[in-house]
Amino acid sequence: MIRNNERVNGWLILDKSEGITSAKAVNIVKRLTGADKAGHAGTLDPFASGVLPIALGEATKTMQFAVDSAKEYEFTAVFGESRDTGDREGRILESSKKIPSEAEIRAAIPQFIGEIMQTPPQYSAIKINGERAYDLARRGEKADIKSRSVTVHSLEFLAYNAPEVRLKMRCGKGVYVRSIAMDLAAKLGTYAYVSTLRRTLVGKFSASIAISLESLEKIVHIPRPGNDLPGILLPVEAALDDIPVLEITTKSAQKLCQGQLIKIENTPETEHLRIVSAGKFMAMAEVRDGFLKPVRVFNI
Repeated sequence: MIRNNERVNGWLILDKSEGITSAKAVNIVKRLTGADKAGHAGTLDPFASGVLPIALGEATKTMQFAVDSAKEYEFTAVFGESRDTGDREGRILESSKKIPSEAEIRAAIPQFIGEIMQTPPQYSAIKINGERAYDLARRGEKADIKSRSVTVHSLEFLAYNAPEVRLKMRCGKGVYVRSIAMDLAAKLGTYAYVSTLRRTLVGKFSASIAISLESLEKIVHIPRPGNDLPGILLPVEAALDDIPVLEITTKSAQKLCQGQLIKIENTPETEHLRIVSAGKFMAMAEVRDGFLKPVRVFNI
């Protein structure tokens, strides 16, 4: 664990391994880094691996921007069986001898690209009357989960070794890979479940910059001055690359960070701006009726 008098603020991009929950992974990272706060952008199922962005300290204030960003997955769907969880860890519910051909799979894929309606699986974190759907499912109760509109930017065929098909998907917020696999199978007159799932991208955070828990543990035990995690801890504003930057004077920045409105000219109304002063990221703000209004202030 890093022990110093400085607070730990920034993004750590974890390569989560299979067999661990996202919540447990976050708790381990928090303990190892000594951060006072930690949260993650987008839950990964225990059987899944890959990119799990973890916000530490003041970076937790920017989590919504990472959660809402595009995500990319590579996964394997196995045709011929349905499972209660929709993945390899569930119990078999139904089976079918119908195994689609590669041509049939390729022909069906375009139906799952764009704005589509999707029903989250019974084993999901959707809340039904204050309870998680997966808690109801574990008690043997079937939740009434409504379908909703989600966006799939691309769904790419990678390989087929019947009954297993490898696919790659880029999508927006709220898309369930397990539902994609099950719905694709239903279109083809059969069943399917997800046997492997790896997330390769969340917004700008890719697997190429992710670090395993094992590697992190080794690094944090290497003595080094201050709060330094070279090449690992990204800045608080790392999740905000797509948000415009507005540079203001130090005096105005101080007022803004105290909650005051700042009169501003020739700046169109906007919901999100990154406020920088003297090269330092200070706050998130919005422009309304000619005034700059603080939304989030950062103590870094």
